[in-house]
Amino acid sequence: MRALIGIFTASVLLVSGPVLAKDTGWYTGLGMTYTDFKVNAGALGTAKDKTPGFLVLGGYQISPHIAFEGELAYSGEAKDSINGTNVKVNYNSWTVGIVGNLPIGDVFDVFAKFGATYGQGEYTIGDVKTTARDGGYTVGGGAGMSIGAVDLRLRYELQRVRLDNSNVVDNPTRLGLDVLFRF
Repeated sequence: MRALIGIFTASVLLVSGPVLAKDTGWYTGLGMTYTDFKVNAGALGTAKDKTPGFLVLGGYQISPHIAFEGELAYSGEAKDSINGTNVKVNYNSWTVGIVGNLPIGDVFDVFAKFGATYGQGEYTIGDVKTTARDGGYTVGGGAGMSIGAVDLRLRYELQRVRLDNSNVVDNPTRLGLDVLFRF
């Protein structure tokens, strides 16, 4: 009986190994982003702008449902004017986090993302330029789709960045389209 259980267990592992292997492994990607900024310009008021940017990301899919991911993002340069005073913000960040996937068939999935973020912003209000570094967290989610027989995915996502100590930038929101390649 023990031999029969051992043979059954070995056969299940041999058959399921290749199936699980395609849903695990390293991946890398590039993304186009569109970030919505609100900048607190003190007594002048609030400046708002939306700006294009990009990100580079990579991760490891440990199961069909869980991945660890890191990204470097450049959020572009937002510009606005309040009562004739020019306001600009340029924000770069890196994020490390976990992604939870819910596959829907063989092609589609939805996902949620949570990570720790650290960034550096350059803020110019009138002639005064300030550089600030800040940490926080990112919460997001979206949907993905496999393309063809190659290990290529398109992923549409929405992220909200929460900065802990920033009194200048009010939690940017990032909308993005990523292309991922699994190897």
